[in-house]
Amino acid sequence: MVVLAIPVNYVWDFVVEGTATAMGWWTYDPGIGPVLEWSNGGRITLLWTIGIMCTWPNLIAYWAGKPPVRGLNHFERFCRLDRFTIPKTSPHMSSVRDAPGGVALAATQAPLTKQQEFGDYLNHEATIPRWRFELMRLGAWYIVFQVSFFVFLILPLVIMRCATGADSPYIP
Repeated sequence: MVVLAIPVNYVWDFVVEGTATAMGWWTYDPGIGPVLEWSNGGRITLLWTIGIMCTWPNLIAYWAGKPPVRGLNHFERFCRLDRFTIPKTSPHMSSVRDAPGGVALAATQAPLTKQQEFGDYLNHEATIPRWRFELMRLGAWYIVFQVSFFVFLILPLVIMRCATGADSPYIP
């Protein structure tokens, strides 16, 4: 998916932002890295922001995606949040109960809250208080976003600055 998403996203971004810069609606001035300059003076960057912003969000979407639909995603497992879960063994409540004398009676089920519906949908249960697990989950998302943002969006600029020097036309 990432292999297909990045080129498609790049082409879409180039068409949309390229059209906007060619029409003079906005421009990247100064552009960071190689730029394409239109006859009206509008400029679109070819690496930053278009290239990197097509890679980073798609990578985050892949990491945050939930291939095991009701379980933890890639980076939640990478941050070892699975240590605080156990597989779910039984559903929330049975809809049919046996009455004395062998007659089955249909039990009316109380309406579930949104939190109970969400919990029933998952294929795991938290072994620690749910609020603490969700807070740790939020922390994992925060760390992955911050680290990946630095690695994919900030670090390339710093490396480019070091490689091209202080008076580089590629880095303002």
